[in-house]
Amino acid sequence: MNLALFDNALTVHGGTDEYDVVAQPSGPAGVNVLPLQHLRIRFDAADPLLMCGLDVSASISIKTLGYFIGLDRAEQVLERRPTPSMRSRNIDALQPTPRSLRTGVREVISDLSFAAALHSHSEDTALSDLTRAAAALELAVTCSRLDDFGVPGLIDTRSDAVSRAAEMLRASGDEIDTLVEDAPDFARRLAQLCRAMGLSDRVFARTAEYVEQALRPDDDWYEFGADASRANIALSSMPDTPMLAARMAAPSERARSVSDLHLVQPAVELLRGGRLVVRPENERITSDACWVRVLRGGTLSVLALAPARRVAGGWLAEALVEPGLTLDDLEIDVVERPVLPESSLTRARRAVALGREAVALAVLDESPAARDLWRECAHAWDELGDRQRTRRAMAYAQSSMPQRTAALAEYIAYASDL
Repeated sequence: MNLALFDNALTVHGGTDEYDVVAQPSGPAGVNVLPLQHLRIRFDAADPLLMCGLDVSASISIKTLGYFIGLDRAEQVLERRPTPSMRSRNIDALQPTPRSLRTGVREVISDLSFAAALHSHSEDTALSDLTRAAAALELAVTCSRLDDFGVPGLIDTRSDAVSRAAEMLRASGDEIDTLVEDAPDFARRLAQLCRAMGLSDRVFARTAEYVEQALRPDDDWYEFGADASRANIALSSMPDTPMLAARMAAPSERARSVSDLHLVQPAVELLRGGRLVVRPENERITSDACWVRVLRGGTLSVLALAPARRVAGGWLAEALVEPGLTLDDLEIDVVERPVLPESSLTRARRAVALGREAVALAVLDESPAARDLWRECAHAWDELGDRQRTRRAMAYAQSSMPQRTAALAEYIAYASDL
């Protein structure tokens, strides 16, 4: 019987110290990442049940990885090969989870995805200290709930969340006063989360006591819940570039001469769905970073530009090209720096940021405003020539996107903007 959380078909890169396990490309709002012990799970930021991939340490146990993708497939992922530059390995999808177990599996995936969103908020330095503290507190509580389901690798994640929450709360005195005065329901929930931390740090007990004493005694203490008054929130920032889609160039943009660039001959694979995997030769790269540029043969128009990342045994970059193209249609080179105008990279970041703002509005039931932002997001991706993300953003604009629970941090972020 299949009890794995994720039954997607997988593509595995790497093979010495770490593995990049890819399930599917991220959507128009990028990804949220949940770090676990020896494992990082990438969830689509707009679809709470869509797992995009995993970063897997070779030191992970087959049993732990098998919990997420199945024992047989975990053995295939961790299979050693003689050379680190081995070709990508495709692993077939599993049979669907039995109907009697599907509800429980979806609940665990939903909680893991929610934890990934909370982790992103807790690390977002553009948010207020109190907002980050609330995200870290709720992340710790969510980790405890997932631990009850037997999800492995949560100890460090919860411990880090508790430490971050304590640190952020110590810097949040004025913000807590404002929250108690302007949004007492949210302040009550904050106190509840602090109480749930037990004796792990005195700052939690002190914060809970302060909030409880500051609130009016006739307030109905425990009536705040997930259906509290809805709010409109637009998060003011986005994670760093790893969440960006690899494809960041419109086909109409012309490539400049490459004669002055540091070129490296890459190993290239074109996989199903137009996914291009490029492995630059490690020995010839002298800089700390490099980019892979995909050009249309003959015209040399830019089809894709993807940052390469270090993996076991060298470098790896992935990009999406139009399905139907072959390697004979493409020219691929490696450069030390992106050759697109900075404005194009800025537009790509803006497209992802618009998607994340739309997600934040949607989870707080601000559907009309969220749809407007999804249209802007679709337009931004369309200008960049990314048809897949354009279509997904427009689909979200025309119908409701998959929902997840709103986090207290998102309510607080809105309240602080009132």
